[in-house]
Amino acid sequence: MSEKNEDKPSKEEQFEKKCFFITPIGNKDSEEFSKLEGITDNVIKPVLNEIGLVLEVAHSIDSIGSITDQIFESIVRSKLVIVNLTGLNPNVMYELAVRHSFGKACVIICEDSTNLPFDILADRTIFFEDSIKGSGELKIELSKKIKASLSEENDNPVTRAIGRAEIMNTSTVENTPYKLILSEIESLSKKVDRIDNDKNNRIRFSNLENFNKDGNYLSSDNVKVDFKNIQEIIEDTNSKNASLKINTKIKR
Repeated sequence: MSEKNEDKPSKEEQFEKKCFFITPIGNKDSEEFSKLEGITDNVIKPVLNEIGLVLEVAHSIDSIGSITDQIFESIVRSKLVIVNLTGLNPNVMYELAVRHSFGKACVIICEDSTNLPFDILADRTIFFEDSIKGSGELKIELSKKIKASLSEENDNPVTRAIGRAEIMNTSTVENTPYKLILSEIESLSKKVDRIDNDKNNRIRFSNLENFNKDGNYLSSDNVKVDFKNIQEIIEDTNSKNASLKINTKIKR
């Protein structure tokens, strides 16, 4: 008995190998459930197998105890979480917010027809087509995003808001350049958000037609975001104060 216990991985080790999938589930005879089985069997599991992670979905948990507690423990402690926002299910949105609040690795996917809120849309969401071709494309993109998410520092709307608040609430000479840059970016963000809401428009950062040839800016009818200019401001700030560590790599 003791030898078996020694061979069994600890709970922490199990979570280090786990990917939890937050997704709409539906009844077993529903189209929603059929889509869930299709995407997990044909796309997510093969990708995770290559990376060395094991998939877990809420309806597959068979441990004794509160299912709700187990779901949230998996959301918080799993090495990776994949979130399917297709249909904008309220439970899925809430569980995504919980994962975001811990600042851990998270990849968002959804069908092409989904109209995402702008603040989530900017976080490199993978849009996919509900077809055989779309499944193949999703497989490739998902593999890339998972590897990036596990190797890079994770940021999201929650962690960014907390970081901005900490900078804006700290009055030091070193923080002044940060405050100026953040104020300009927040002002621009609000303008873009208003335009998006007024026109019911979506700008997909993963597939923009309005980037110029050098990839320096994006534009719509009423707004132009000049990434090159923002990056030059940040680099100039860094050169004047070596103690600052502003990341000059703007993600697009």
